[in-house]
Formats: sequence, structure tokens, C-alpha cells
Amino acid sequence: MSQSIDCLRELLDDKSVSGMPVCVDLDGTLIAEDVSFLAFREFIRSDWRNIFKCVFWLLRGMSYCKYELSKCQPIPIEKIHYNCELMKELKKRKGISPIILATGAPQVYAEHLAKVIGVFDEVLSSTSDINFVREEKAKKLVEKFGEKKFIYIADSDLAVWVKALGGIIVKCKNGVWNFQKFGFAKS
Repeated sequence: MSQSIDCLRELLDDKSVSGMPVCVDLDGTLIAEDVSFLAFREFIRSDWRNIFKCVFWLLRGMSYCKYELSKCQPIPIEKIHYNCELMKELKKRKGISPIILATGAPQVYAEHLAKVIGVFDEVLSSTSDINFVREEKAKKLVEKFGEKKFIYIADSDLAVWVKALGGIIVKCKNGVWNFQKFGFAKS
């Protein structure tokens, strides 16, 4: 499999998937970091006693914890490393296929970063009640687009990949972004 951005270009240029929704994960895909973890780290650094707030929030679930954290801790934008190659390719496709940010990040963070990146037609993200990851994300994307009716670009998410027509696995190691195409056996 290709380790370069070329496999993404080939996929997005394929006429058989033209117009198909392209769903893109945020953490580890569009950015190298986990935005909620970055915010959590900054929240604890600002006052070590904040750890107790986080523990209390976690008692109500991960989605609630991320939601509460997003209300009181801004995204440390200066610490984010963007996947510029992926962003550039997505910008070329704007208007050709719907581009959806599908992330487990809290809605406040997801919408802010979607605005900064500027390529998304829609943002699907975690709320105070729903942690939009794995099975939750797969279920929502299938409800919205249908099984095998969307492309998924992410660093890891088997529950979603098995429901997608195919996509790109994105990995960042030592500051180098790698891309691998998978799937596309039409059912």
C-alpha cells in the first residue's frame, strides 16, 4: 500500500466515488494531537486542583467530561500540528463531494477547528450526552449516508471503517504523515 499522499489523491479522483461524502476524523488525522487531551493537560497545568473537577465530570461519563472541559478550557491552538497535506487535498475537493468533520472531540472544539480549517460542509461531534466515537460514530454515519455510501479518513476506527465503502488510514510518526488506502470492494 502507498505511504504517500498519492493514494489519497487517487481515491478522491476516482470517478466511482465522485460526489460521495468524505468523512474525516480530527484527532490523529487532521491534527497530530488529541484536542481533548491537550485541553485537559492545559486545564490541569493551570491549577492542579482541576483534576478533581475532571474526576467528578468523568463520573457522569466521558462525553460529559469532554463537554464540561470544553466549556472552561480553550483549545491550545499554538500546540496543534496540522496535517497540511490532507487539508490541501480536501480544499481541492470542496464543492465536489460533501466533506464532513466526524470527530469524538467536543462540539465547541470541533466547530472551532472546522472554522479554522475551512473545508467542512458539516460537523458531527461529541455532545454532553454522546461520545461520538467508534460504534456511535458508525451508527450515525450509516443513518445519515447509508452503509458503504461514504468514504472515511481516520487514524483508527474499525467500527466506522467496516461501514464505509473504504477510505484512508492516516498515521503521524515523528512528524511525518503516512497515508494508506483500504477497502473499496463494492457491495
